[in-house]
Amino acid sequence: MTTPSLHKPVRPVCHLCPMIDVEFVRKTDEAWIWRCSGGQGHREPREIAVARNTKTTSHEGVMAEAGLFDDLPRCLRAAEPWVEHGVVEYRYKERYPERYRELVAMYGHRTLPGRWDSSASNLIARALEILESRDHLLAQRKEKGPATGCYRDNGTCGYWALAPGPSEDALVTWNEFAKSERLDPEVWEIPRRPEPADGPDAQGHPLAA
Repeated sequence: MTTPSLHKPVRPVCHLCPMIDVEFVRKTDEAWIWRCSGGQGHREPREIAVARNTKTTSHEGVMAEAGLFDDLPRCLRAAEPWVEHGVVEYRYKERYPERYRELVAMYGHRTLPGRWDSSASNLIARALEILESRDHLLAQRKEKGPATGCYRDNGTCGYWALAPGPSEDALVTWNEFAKSERLDPEVWEIPRRPEPADGPDAQGHPLAA
């Protein structure tokens, strides 16, 4: 974790839409004031006040600490077509199930019961955008048409690839990928914790025969 200087604001995360960059607005004697223009989590702009003596991290710090900048490029394959966000997230959760569970526990997921004001998917998408800005991978955004499967109500759809990148029209949607893996593209499963193997019980005593 990074402790910010009291004289320099650290960019916070809008927990309603963590993939959106917030903008510094002003400072008061007590706090730094940031504004989020809005995303999937809220339609109207909202202000975020961060106390000037609060220990916090930037959203990039959160992503780095979670290992996303190292792990996400490993979820893409050389010479494959552009793949939709859902493909990358699926590979990530299958390859790093414990880390994915921790992100879902912290940020929630739209497919879980109840109301979630934040999303692990949004955080992963923002990390992918940062990796693109650092030339670690390539992005192609389809502004027309929704994402597919359980992500179809997203406003835009990101497709990702490793350099040098495929041709523009070589795309694999989440729908297509899921069906090729015999998965239901409308269903998103959160990895479960593995069941404890036979052995000592919770108190450390051998199980009764």
